[in-house]
Amino acid sequence: MMIDKHHEPLTRLFLQHGAASYDKQLYLQAMLGKARWSFALEEGVLAFAQPHQELLQLNVQLLGTESAETHTWLWAWANQDSEIPKRLLKSAQDLRAFGEREGLPDFYTPQLPLSSKINGGRMAAIACGVARAACFFRVATPAGCCLC
Repeated sequence: MMIDKHHEPLTRLFLQHGAASYDKQLYLQAMLGKARWSFALEEGVLAFAQPHQELLQLNVQLLGTESAETHTWLWAWANQDSEIPKRLLKSAQDLRAFGEREGLPDFYTPQLPLSSKINGGRMAAIACGVARAACFFRVATPAGCCLC
């Protein structure tokens, strides 16, 4: 496999955590199926509703957004326009600190151009592994998507 030198650390992290994150996503999909979902930003709660089942509510952290308009990834900690409650930024801030500590600019650069190496799915898969999160969920928005 050819590794882009600029994104080599990011690629290595994806190789390290990607398969486990994918397995977690398969489990989430099997568990939820085609459940309807809603997201309450102020509460930080992602809720899933399925017929004849109790409402499943999950407390979430926001990682970042992928913009279809600007073709960029924006870390949630750098998003000044969305008024994200600070308590929902802990994981994103921890990843920023990880990047600073390990010398990984893709984690502490506020906004990155989208590419095959930098996109919401890959960043979330890496974050899921580094942060030891149970899974991630892609919330579609008119302008792109948010990952939590």
